[in-house]
Amino acid sequence: MTLANVLASETGFTLITAILGSIWTAFKSSEWRRRARNERYNRALEALESAVEFIDDDELVEITPKSIRIRKRFLLEHERKKASRAA
Repeated sequence: MTLANVLASETGFTLITAILGSIWTAFKSSEWRRRARNERYNRALEALESAVEFIDDDELVEITPKSIRIRKRFLLEHERKKASRAA
């Protein structure tokens, strides 16, 4: 029996389908992970751009692995007053 005959048989077809199916599933899974990572990156980039768009001179954009926050440059009120008088 030649390789062509084995591949043409029902058993050979089932075996190849099982092997290629698992390979295709692994490929789809890795593609899904890559797409999900790119979507998270794009969402984070959009959030950062929108934060930078409307910050004032007395504010900072704080970036951590889990979030992007806008905070005041001077956290204490008396420091803010001193900075506004100096400016």
